[in-house]
Amino acid sequence: MFINKCCPYYSRKIGDNWCNYIDNENRNTTGKIFQVSLKVRQTKKEEKTIEMCPKVTTEYKTEIKERIIQSAIECFSKYGLDRTRMEDIAQTADLSKGTLYLYFKSKEDLFYVICENNLKVLKEQLSQIFATTKEDLVSNAEQFNENFHKVEKRENEKVFCEIIAESARNPNLQKVLYAQRIKTINVVKEYLDRQMEKGFFRKDTDTEAIASGFVALYDGLIASEFLGVSENHSKKSWRKTVRAIIAGIG
Repeated sequence: MFINKCCPYYSRKIGDNWCNYIDNENRNTTGKIFQVSLKVRQTKKEEKTIEMCPKVTTEYKTEIKERIIQSAIECFSKYGLDRTRMEDIAQTADLSKGTLYLYFKSKEDLFYVICENNLKVLKEQLSQIFATTKEDLVSNAEQFNENFHKVEKRENEKVFCEIIAESARNPNLQKVLYAQRIKTINVVKEYLDRQMEKGFFRKDTDTEAIASGFVALYDGLIASEFLGVSENHSKKSWRKTVRAIIAGIG
């Protein structure tokens, strides 16, 4: 039997018929995702073969990338970043290591993308907060905590706690976390600046310091929950602290 391999498809001859199948790493992917071109050639033995060379679409790449990211979150949450192997992530995503490395070169690269995704979610959540009065602003800030909590998911929050601990002995990871923290603070600061322009805060308000406080408060409450503090207690702490801060700078 003549076998011709053309990644990620194989083709094989069975009698006069050709059966084409998808390899293990793509078995869950529907045929609609691929644009396949067929090519017939003559071998020395005059056997005809069909090469199936897929033109991988953007849709397919996006689906695989998201699968890898979710698998990384699952592994980081379960084992921690330090003990997670790229092989673990590939296995969880049901992909080969070769395919995984086409998208991400290291665990640190994956963690960076996870951080960027969280930042994107934060921006989306803040963009949905519209306040016409100071009381609206307070209510929206209270609701933001609950909404962001739901969107972030427990696994993401657990990964954050794991990474914080590991960054103490990983300078490169520490740099990534620091850069992401600055970006997060800046996103919150920009939102607070817009509220100050509306007249909700005094003009001399240090929005960068307030933003840092909000981020630290949120992260600290999440960490507390993993230590056993109830979610209801965290919500109450967030609500009362936010009200006190906004009242103080209003």
